[in-house]
Amino acid sequence: MALQADIVQLPANEYSKKVETYQKFYPYLKDALGAFDGTHIAAHGPSSGVTSHHNRKTQVSQNIFTAYTFDMYFSYVLGGWKGSAHDSDVFQDPRSKGSEIPEGKYYVGDAE
Repeated sequence: MALQADIVQLPANEYSKKVETYQKFYPYLKDALGAFDGTHIAAHGPSSGVTSHHNRKTQVSQNIFTAYTFDMYFSYVLGGWKGSAHDSDVFQDPRSKGSEIPEGKYYVGDAE
């Protein structure tokens, strides 16, 4: 934990000034903290239990959830979910562990 405190800097829960430079999108993104998305990372492991890690494309993977600011800094990374896990389950995980989005703020994400 001591090393983490020296290296990891948590972002403030406020929007990026960079959003203001996108005048076309600013009215829609003025309260957005950033964006989030999930991605699949190829995984390898022992043949026993690997079936639950098959994603919808039948590849063995881990489902990784990331949230990032418009300044391109990661504000949250969650890895280790099985490739077969649905994105909505992975999205609910940080919320179930106490991560809160401040009132009146939001993250942009896709529907899939």
